[in-house]
Amino acid sequence: MLVALAVGLVLAGASPHRVGQAGVTLVPPGGWSSVPFVFPPPDGNDPVTRIVIASTPIRFGQCNDISYRFAATGVAIVVLEYRTRTVGSFPPRPRHFHLSLQQRLECHVGRGGSVQFTDHARRFDAFILLGPRASATLGRRALRVLDTLRVR
Repeated sequence: MLVALAVGLVLAGASPHRVGQAGVTLVPPGGWSSVPFVFPPPDGNDPVTRIVIASTPIRFGQCNDISYRFAATGVAIVVLEYRTRTVGSFPPRPRHFHLSLQQRLECHVGRGGSVQFTDHARRFDAFILLGPRASATLGRRALRVLDTLRVR
């Protein structure tokens, strides 16, 4: 019954499920996991994590803002927002995200990539983190998911 209702909503043109906070959201594929966040205090840390989703179950790591634990065959997307002006200027958001997923990132055991950009006068750093055994196809899918990012 619940599945039929969900299918009916999609067929009726209902908006897809979005995750995120503070007007920063994206559409996770079915079966992906997210880490819910509470709004940080106004004078809290910088950057602030706005979105964390993964193709597998995901939990916090212990190293830095992009330290998360998920399956070696999975992929995660992390979106951070800089709220202070201490960081330099970022380029405008690209129409489609294209980034190398071959970088080694601090505190992450697999490959990944990041892109800094502005959207609606807000500054962001988005990361795609591939598990050590994640496929290139899954990395490309994560880029398409990142393209669903909406800032309001």
